[in-house]
Amino acid sequence: MNRHEGDGARLSFNERLAISHAIREGSPIPDPVRRRYALRRIQEARIKFHRLQTTFEANRKLGRFSFWLMIAVGAAVLLSGLSPMNTMRVVIGAADVGLGAIFLLLWAFVGNGLNRLTESAHDKEEIYSQNS
Repeated sequence: MNRHEGDGARLSFNERLAISHAIREGSPIPDPVRRRYALRRIQEARIKFHRLQTTFEANRKLGRFSFWLMIAVGAAVLLSGLSPMNTMRVVIGAADVGLGAIFLLLWAFVGNGLNRLTESAHDKEEIYSQNS
């Protein structure tokens, strides 16, 4: 370990990399200094994931509404291009409806992924805090 001024020790890049791999694999870290570092990293990650999840939940209804609005406007443009046949309006409307539907589907996957990340970080934090 490289010692710097102050009471804390700065871990080398290789040590930090090894700790990251150990956290990812869920293997125990025997050294108490490295274990405290691992716990601190996990806590920081959990806080970041929780903030992302909170922000996502706050914007969830607005995002869904925006995508439904995008689909509705696309359908209106698509239908307006059908009465006097206007190929450009039909293509733009169809693309708008398609993109809105894709974004609406992806929006659900983002929420599920954030939930998994937050739960995983919380579980790892519990494991490392019990071993500290």
